[in-house]
Amino acid sequence: ALRQGRHIRVDVLLIKLPRKAQVVLGLVNCIFGLILSSIFLRESLNALLWSIRVNEKSPTSLGTPLFVIKGIIVLGLSLLVLQFLSEVYKQFQTSKTI
Repeated sequence: ALRQGRHIRVDVLLIKLPRKAQVVLGLVNCIFGLILSSIFLRESLNALLWSIRVNEKSPTSLGTPLFVIKGIIVLGLSLLVLQFLSEVYKQFQTSKTI
């Protein structure tokens, strides 16, 4: 959704701003998203490493290893961080042309 521009945002005030202000706010928004998703990634990675170290398993009768699930979360957050990096780059390039 982020890559295709289909994520949720409120454009009511944004459309009334000049183009340069819209680009700057877009850049700030992407940087904030990058910082926040990077923090989530770091904490999820720490949880994954801890889960592997202690061989954490689910409390159900199957005893499924939880590092698999936590690894998928880390993978998803890694992709989100990469997408935000791409968006920051695009917004920065757009801000230089205005």
